[in-house]
Amino acid sequence: MPLRFEDPPAAPPTATSRYAYAVDVLRSRPGEWAIFDVKDSCRKAVMLAAQIREARLAVFAPRGAFQSVVRSESRREHRVYARWVGAS
Repeated sequence: MPLRFEDPPAAPPTATSRYAYAVDVLRSRPGEWAIFDVKDSCRKAVMLAAQIREARLAVFAPRGAFQSVVRSESRREHRVYARWVGAS
C-alpha cells in the first residue's frame, strides 16, 4: 500500500475550548443576555445552565460571574441564555 502524507485532523475541542470564544464575547458585553447554546432536550439545557452559573468548567470561573437561564421554544428547542455580570 502506498503511503499518503497529510497532517492529522485537529483534536476534537474540549468543552472549555468550545466555549472559550463565547465567554470572551459575553465578557465584552457585560450585563447583556445572549443565546449561549440551543439543546434538543430540556435536561441538557438545564445541565449546561448549571455548569455556567456554578462555574463547573474553568472557563466560567469565578463562580457567580455568569448568570444563565433556560427557555424552551418547543419540545425540541431549549435555549440556554447567559450573561456576564463580573466577579463579586
